[in-house]
Amino acid sequence: MKKAASKPFRQAFVDFGILAHEVIPTARLITDNPQTLLARWPAGEPNINRVAEISKGKIWNMMKKAGPNFFADMPVNPWASELLAACQKVAVIITVTSGPPYFLPMRNGRAAWVARHCDDAIRYKPIYVKEEFAAPDVLLIDLSDYACKVFAEAGGRAVLWPDHRNAMHQVTDAMSHVLERIDEVANQVSKSKKSIRKKTTANG
Repeated sequence: MKKAASKPFRQAFVDFGILAHEVIPTARLITDNPQTLLARWPAGEPNINRVAEISKGKIWNMMKKAGPNFFADMPVNPWASELLAACQKVAVIITVTSGPPYFLPMRNGRAAWVARHCDDAIRYKPIYVKEEFAAPDVLLIDLSDYACKVFAEAGGRAVLWPDHRNAMHQVTDAMSHVLERIDEVANQVSKSKKSIRKKTTANG
């Protein structure tokens, strides 16, 4: 009986903001006219508070008052299922992650969203310093240019999801781009593992 091929990645982290549509609900908290706010959002700007010209703390207070359902009821982005399925093909463990939760309803709401919309095996885990989890067989798919940069510099594999808020804002088909990048880095990891096994066998 042929042995099943092992998956190249031990773990894959996927940013919550790629799967859930956070922007419109957040804009609606800030203003009664969210489309005007979104229309003046410059390409490559990651932070809605800068566009709205208010502090992050004020936005967090608005979210806190909205309660955990603000996060739990966020719409699902249309590519979420396809992206998670692609990750499950190449990684043993899939974790939906985000930056630190600044208040309990944020953490609980996001966890409820993941439980509602993802497979039972997929969990939500807020991470304060994502690069601490970096390793050659660990994948990060994230919206943040900075998070991907430092994760890769720490020895992990990182794929930036193209979005209006980051350096990949000119990419028109984010899903196709990311699928190609996942295949590319997965093949790199698989080749690296095969090379290590061959050297180990030769030396053993």
